[in-house]
Amino acid sequence: MSFRIPFYRVNWTTSCFLISTFLIAIIGVPLYIGKVGLDRFQVALFFCCLIITMMSITLGYHRLLSHRAFTAKNPVKLFTLIFGACAFEGAALEWCSDHRRHHKHVDHLARPNHLHSVPPGIRNQATPGPPAPGL
Repeated sequence: MSFRIPFYRVNWTTSCFLISTFLIAIIGVPLYIGKVGLDRFQVALFFCCLIITMMSITLGYHRLLSHRAFTAKNPVKLFTLIFGACAFEGAALEWCSDHRRHHKHVDHLARPNHLHSVPPGIRNQATPGPPAPGL
């Protein structure tokens, strides 16, 4: 099996930023903790930011903007856009475009064992919660 990376498709600016952020964190966090220490506020702030950015991607970019699964007031949209950007996932418009393109290529019955390929009636019966309207 040959593994070839299509280097012509790599976004080098984003890749360099993410790799350098990772390296700085791996090297810098242990040095900071060893020199300054860590208190409960910093740990709580880390977990709050982690949860808020994860929810902004899942709730905002994915469900609200890509799938338009629900409507939200402007403060909620603004909140999810700001903290979604804090997750370094790129612009919301680009993220949603890529995600919709992803669904264009996976939402068909040619892949019977894939979650997105399961007909909606069967998928809704297999998941907990009330059935989707119209079933």
